[in-house]
Amino acid sequence: MACSGVNCILHISSTIRRSSSSVTSLLLEEENKVKLYQYANCPYCHKAKALLSYASVPHKIVEVNPLNKAKLKPLADQSVKKVPIAILEQKDGSLVQING
Repeated sequence: MACSGVNCILHISSTIRRSSSSVTSLLLEEENKVKLYQYANCPYCHKAKALLSYASVPHKIVEVNPLNKAKLKPLADQSVKKVPIAILEQKDGSLVQING
């Protein structure tokens, strides 16, 4: 099931709120890194970024060009194709999409 916009933000928010969740513990480990793929002028992307900052989740912002979307090509196998896309890079190098 794909989500977009507000649904993605609500999904990330509910994931972060579940303190007993294994995803939350993964988000807060220093070895794991969250990348947020976004457009510079996307309001939903700004809300997702604000949520990650509010929850003190360390993250990296990846600006995507909306015309060619070249930075989204490596994520072709992920379930959500629209920004914002939040990806958790685990210690073993695997990528897990946390908003889908």
